[in-house]
Amino acid sequence: KDIFKPNFYPCLLDKLPDGTVNSQESRYRRDYSQRYLVNLMDHSGEPAQVKEHEFTEASAEEIDIRWWSTFAQLLATEEMATAWVRLFDVTTGQRYNKSDTDIKFQYRMDLSRDISGYEIGPHTDTDKKWVTTLYYLPSTEKHSKIGTQVLRSKSGKVQKNRMRHVEFGPDFEVKFQAPFVPNSMLAFAACWHSWHMVPKVEEHVMRDTLQGFVGSSTTRATRQSREFKKVPCGGSR
Repeated sequence: KDIFKPNFYPCLLDKLPDGTVNSQESRYRRDYSQRYLVNLMDHSGEPAQVKEHEFTEASAEEIDIRWWSTFAQLLATEEMATAWVRLFDVTTGQRYNKSDTDIKFQYRMDLSRDISGYEIGPHTDTDKKWVTTLYYLPSTEKHSKIGTQVLRSKSGKVQKNRMRHVEFGPDFEVKFQAPFVPNSMLAFAACWHSWHMVPKVEEHVMRDTLQGFVGSSTTRATRQSREFKKVPCGGSR
């Protein structure tokens, strides 16, 4: 909690799009069922208003893209991305050789709004994601139970390569739920068993989140980012 300074957090809320749950389709690209998304910055570090993105459909009248993209650039620097990778080094450190100088870490940032009925089943994230950071943007603590849930598979089920959403069943247990409360966040490293899910959003509720995904790129022509596959969590085998 208390991620941003108390006098700055209200500024973030003031910059969120206005409107009700019935008017958001014109403000965001519809990504999943009941999720609306604005891409602010891709993994190259380019802001949305400079580089054309298929994901950006909101106009300046509906959302202040320039403000949000500038904020994303200031927050999601290469230095910040690298710091997140180092913070989760017990997991991320297995994915690359630290003596390599050709690998760089960058952020992608999206502003998302989930509305009534939205949910995501258990999954572990793709190989493209090294660290996920979710900055929650509610105005009150009224709907604290719609934060992301961190799960454990009782049978030790893993996702080594492809990311696929599965059904929540008896094999999964909720080990932790991030409270969806003002000025808070959740961060985790993608790995074989980094299972998590989003519970169904309640009726007449909007779940605003600034999503950040740390990815990698390489300057070596013969090398691809896809080489850096997910690994066992925390060094476990």
